Amino acid sequence: MASCATAVSTAQLGGQSWSYLTPNRNGISPLPGDIFAGLQIDPNNHVGLTWTRAPQFRIAYHPNQNWAVGIAFESPEQFIGGAVTLPSTISAVYLGELNNGALTTTPNLHPDILPKIAYDGHVGDRHMHIEAVGVVRSFRVFNPVTSSTSTVTGGGGSLNLNLELLKNFHLIANTFWSDGGGRYTFGLGPDLIIRGNGTPSLVHAGSALGGFEWQANANNLIFSYYGAVYFQRNTSIDPATGRPVGFGFSGSSSSANRDVQQSTLGFVHTLWKNENFGGLQLIPVYSYVMRSPWFVASGTPKNAHESQVYLDLRYVIP
Repeated sequence: MASCATAVSTAQLGGQSWSYLTPNRNGISPLPGDIFAGLQIDPNNHVGLTWTRAPQFRIAYHPNQNWAVGIAFESPEQFIGGAVTLPSTISAVYLGELNNGALTTTPNLHPDILPKIAYDGHVGDRHMHIEAVGVVRSFRVFNPVTSSTSTVTGGGGSLNLNLELLKNFHLIANTFWSDGGGRYTFGLGPDLIIRGNGTPSLVHAGSALGGFEWQANANNLIFSYYGAVYFQRNTSIDPATGRPVGFGFSGSSSSANRDVQQSTLGFVHTLWKNENFGGLQLIPVYSYVMRSPWFVASGTPKNAHESQVYLDLRYVIP
């Protein structure tokens, strides 16, 4: 797919690519130079960023050089991860319908539907990109005990900004809130739980990422981000045992995240560059990550945290 910034155009894409929920730097194209995935080295990307690479079909329309609109139909996933406790009598069956990290496909009702609109303009002579993205998701489960099928529909949206505030200094702000959108936070929390009566119930999930990227001179770029995700508890009672099930109840797994936060500072130094042969970069990055579950056992720390240091020597192909 090639985006067009100077004339009216329509473009289509079919296959695996970045989701429309991945923020853009320019337009709504999935090309690497047009998306915002951060400059950090961590292969899981950054906490607070919404993204996935999914099989999809999308259409994009550029009515002029400033506006771009589109809609995508992306491969869905009924995701519960390893943090949701299912009702005991139907647990084994539902593990064949919901992805707890082991399934590769789930019996989804329809593709995720994602409309997106973006505006690229200028504030003075500085570039500004602002976009809004929506997502509609449906979930379906079959209860063998009652021989009934239950569905629930949720969704969410993002509002994102990438602004050149000063010359070569970009301010970044990305936000996301959803009912059932945990999958798009790269699996840090679930989409849904199953109530005691076997019906699905969505988990509220939200995230945000802000920061800056500063090209201080031709050879040096400094970047810093802060991101966070939050998952609301959602619980029910198992009628067979009288015990709580769902996500985030007292006594639940310590992997049931209430929130996860990450702060990152990095530096890209260009050691050598040639327009015909590429360039060589040295990239040191420091990240601090903190994870707070809904429940921890008595006498144990209320959260876990770690420091991460990366050092990358990268050859950039021209």
